[in-house]
Amino acid sequence: MGENDAIAKLRTLSKSEFNVLKLYCQSYRYRDIAKELYMQTSSVKNYMGRIYVKLGLDQLPNRARTFAMARVYCPAIKEFEKRKGKDKSLVLVGKEVEPEPIKGELMKIVEEDDGGAEEIVEGEIIKIDTTPTPPPDYPSQRRKPNPLLIGFLVIAFLSILFTGYSLYDRFFKQPAAVPEQSTVAEQPTEEVAIADLPQVIPTETKLVSTETFTPEPTAPPQPAILFEDDFETGLSNDWEVVLGKPIIVNGTLSTDQDTWLLVGDSSWQNYSVEFITDSPYGFFWNGFNVIGVRAEGIDNMYAYKWTESETGAFIIKNGDWAEVPQTDIWLYRDATMNFRMTVVDDLVTLYIDGGKILSFVDDSFPSGKVALKLFAEATIDNFKIKEIL
Repeated sequence: MGENDAIAKLRTLSKSEFNVLKLYCQSYRYRDIAKELYMQTSSVKNYMGRIYVKLGLDQLPNRARTFAMARVYCPAIKEFEKRKGKDKSLVLVGKEVEPEPIKGELMKIVEEDDGGAEEIVEGEIIKIDTTPTPPPDYPSQRRKPNPLLIGFLVIAFLSILFTGYSLYDRFFKQPAAVPEQSTVAEQPTEEVAIADLPQVIPTETKLVSTETFTPEPTAPPQPAILFEDDFETGLSNDWEVVLGKPIIVNGTLSTDQDTWLLVGDSSWQNYSVEFITDSPYGFFWNGFNVIGVRAEGIDNMYAYKWTESETGAFIIKNGDWAEVPQTDIWLYRDATMNFRMTVVDDLVTLYIDGGKILSFVDDSFPSGKVALKLFAEATIDNFKIKEIL
């Protein structure tokens, strides 16, 4: 395969697939790639499965696949990045799609190759045959019996025996002989006075209901609403104003300056934050809004930062804002937006108008409050925090 052919195939990869392959070629293990790119290890394996299919490596034997990765595609990545700055047409054109789970033989190949492309011994010649290899034929190897089939046959055989015995017992078996009555002459019995007989006193008969009591099914536990504020009667007393001046206008929360608020309990772990927002057009350097979860204050939390046109996810530690890779998104929306941000275990996910926008994995903050920042003229309405069971 020529260098241009390898680069052409690299251009079919999505941005996430390219980043996963780049770290894989640097001998990163899957768990290290997941930590570096803020994603789950299972997602890295699914990306690798799609990479193998797009590069045509899934049909190759192990040594040929390793040779192609180490000597063709990994060097092509370096050449691709050198040439990308000179030739603007050399950009990744693959559409970013959440990876579908891979199964079977492809998952087995991916798991066997964990740890990056191995080096090939100098001078070793390996022929790469892209023709699918048919499964080997072993005529002398006996096929393993199917336990389900054996069980079915045993049950069927026992059923036949039971049916045959029942028919025989009903139609062909001779009834047992009835013993003949004794021919001994009956002895005269003495008359017994009725008064001498023991008296049997009837007991009260109790009726027992045969109906079976069936308890009503127990409804599954419902998630609790941890906090709710529609701002119709002003700002709830549960809000903690950290900075600025919140203003209630026509039943919505707004401000005329940068304003930070906190609400909730530091022990909250798994929950969702929902609200409706409308922001004036702008960029981060003009002013921005923030919704934060697992907050230990406004300087430590997971945060989503947005204006009407620009967004991004950040991990804030001691006031230092570190942007999560591949979460900067351009919105360009001039209408109100329905936000929903969830935090479950180590997974943080954001939805806008019902669609998933981004997600990342991090374990810096196990629990915490909810933080909210508004800049001038932005509005918030129907703010609600729900427990996630």
